[in-house]
Amino acid sequence: MINKFKIFMDYDIEKEEQWLNEQAKMGLELITVGLTYRFVSSLKEEGSIIKIDYRTFNKKADFTDVFVNLKVVQNSRIIN
Repeated sequence: MINKFKIFMDYDIEKEEQWLNEQAKMGLELITVGLTYRFVSSLKEEGSIIKIDYRTFNKKADFTDVFVNLKVVQNSRIIN
């Protein structure tokens, strides 16, 4: 497991996404986000594409419809 501490000023989502995608290209798979970003080494030949989404949903079904079949990190844990 690899912990990396990185601060993005002014909630710069584009820079954060770019950095996370660079980590994925280096073979690191994001598993949790909190005070640090936690990664594990991945054997996948292709890195994941990471997009940050801060939307809120009124119903769990709406959330599920959008993210079906995606691996999503939310509130420091992965939801499948």
